[in-house]
Amino acid sequence: MIDFSTKFPKNASNAYWQKKKSFKDKAKKATKTGLGAELTKAEKAWNAIPWKQLDFRTVKPKPKTIQEAKQALATAKTIQSTQVRAAIAAMQNAAGKAKTTGRSKALSDGAAGAAQAIEIVLNRAKVPLEKLKLDDLAGEIVRLETELKGRQSLREVTLRFERGFVASGQKATIAADNSVTVAGLRWEPSLTQAPKTYKGKKLAVTGTRLDGSLYANDMVLTSISSDATKAKFK
Repeated sequence: MIDFSTKFPKNASNAYWQKKKSFKDKAKKATKTGLGAELTKAEKAWNAIPWKQLDFRTVKPKPKTIQEAKQALATAKTIQSTQVRAAIAAMQNAAGKAKTTGRSKALSDGAAGAAQAIEIVLNRAKVPLEKLKLDDLAGEIVRLETELKGRQSLREVTLRFERGFVASGQKATIAADNSVTVAGLRWEPSLTQAPKTYKGKKLAVTGTRLDGSLYANDMVLTSISSDATKAKFK
């Protein structure tokens, strides 16, 4: 999650550095430190980071499926290992150059002090990049998986044939093809026919999803286990 400013710190930019140098600092050959070029590289690398893709609140397109959420996380991880890492490296280089520059006796006190301050700003600014976590994007995958499980899992399952109760099931799972597999079946003892005789017939399957919503559908019993405790409907 991005919980810090994504704007490159102005007081660590080349423009800021140039303003802090006196006319003599700019005129002397001995004061050509190369800090400006490193600051420009650092700012460019920072601005190259696609920040919105690193935070679930701003990522586009907004993931609506588990696969899309996984892709969003994979994209963010790639950004973290490329653009973010490149920005950290560029800021480290710039901070190192600022440290050397701040010790230069050829510079005016004002410019040397500014370079020392820039080093501190750069080192502080790169900390959030080094500690960047993608927990919110990973958490969205878990949320969608939990939500899907809630829609695809049933409890308190009942089977009815021609409006008459014939069996209850402990749990059921709704597959991607909308077929339903019921487990822990207990058939009504007073049935006049064996459970297997219902194979190929249409029964009313009802149950409660984990999110509390009701599931009800007329389905054909396509297969049943030898002990009649498990059956599949489609």
